[in-house]
Amino acid sequence: RLKSNRAPFKLSYLLPGNYQVRVEKEGFKSWEKNLSIKSGLVAYESEVILYYNQPKEELFSKIEGVGGLNINKGKDKLLYFTDKEIFLKKIDSDQGEKIFELVSGRIEKTEAANDFSKLLIQTKDEASKVIYLYCANSNCQEPYNLNLGLNLNFDKAKLTNNDNYPLLLSVEGSLYAIKSDFSKNYIEAKVLDYVFFNGKIYYLTDEEEGVGISSSDLEGKEKTKISIQKAHTSQKNVFSLWVDEKKKRLYLIGEEENLYQFDLKGEPLKKIETKAESLNFDNNNFLLIISGSELKVQGRVEIIDKEDSIRGVARYSQDPLLANWLWRTNHILFIRDNILKTVELKGSNETDLYSFQKEGVADFISISKNEVIVLDKGSLKKLTLCEKGSLIDLWQ
Repeated sequence: RLKSNRAPFKLSYLLPGNYQVRVEKEGFKSWEKNLSIKSGLVAYESEVILYYNQPKEELFSKIEGVGGLNINKGKDKLLYFTDKEIFLKKIDSDQGEKIFELVSGRIEKTEAANDFSKLLIQTKDEASKVIYLYCANSNCQEPYNLNLGLNLNFDKAKLTNNDNYPLLLSVEGSLYAIKSDFSKNYIEAKVLDYVFFNGKIYYLTDEEEGVGISSSDLEGKEKTKISIQKAHTSQKNVFSLWVDEKKKRLYLIGEEENLYQFDLKGEPLKKIETKAESLNFDNNNFLLIISGSELKVQGRVEIIDKEDSIRGVARYSQDPLLANWLWRTNHILFIRDNILKTVELKGSNETDLYSFQKEGVADFISISKNEVIVLDKGSLKKLTLCEKGSLIDLWQ
């Protein structure tokens, strides 16, 4: 029966037990859940979201043939590209600015610094050779060709995140850090993967007994061996490093896709999960683990939890193509079967939000609590998923 016609609301003097609660509003998808009430404890359900039956859709850019997009740390600027051009657009502006045009070849990928002050552009020429271009500012009319300028054949590059220049991994596995004058510092050989955090490079090396984990400064002088993980040669290609900047922890996906974590103070590796393919740290409180057809979360998922714990959020019959947090909420967005869906942190109320066209690139970026930018068959659209003030708290 009706308990309240307004939210948020609080109920008192309930007997212990399970209660079925449903929240409805005309024009919105309903929310429903079983809440367990225990004697002497408060039951609290935060961030209940009622989504529109149909999201409000508007064209974000008139540019067609978009192949990818990036958002800055402040969530107020979007960078997107076609085969030949790169555009920069403020989220609340009507038009985007073209900041780069490629003469020959095609643009494959872009990477930007947190404030979009620097750009790394991956292109391919007619012979499918990978070329990396570097722009020291958002006006990218004359980019620096890293391949030619450094006389180095490499197939992987990343921007550092503290106003330094790129890190380059050669085809042969040699890692270099680029200086401001575009000369290079040699770091290490036989490198499999690397991340940059807090002024240091953390990297994996191919060793006889397995995979080594080390750190180095940007000049390649102060090196420290952190650990060696035993691994078969056939398993070394799955090893990867991830860093959680907020919690200052490193994560390692190792042999058999086992997930380990260790902080940057040198504590030993701690195995925390048996399967992981990729991670996401966009949410301030939780780690999103993507493992094939399953989404998992590490974090304090209940108020009474004393330590971070891992629990499954949802399991699917097909692999999610892409998963991310809905910005500043405990909801996860993901694409499956060409549908943009959301699921709550605790694994209930999975909701279909938007259907992509069957062909073409499908991608999305969360820009606020109620808005996302979707890339659908080369077009950018902004979707408003719910009312701006529709986050509801339920108390007992």
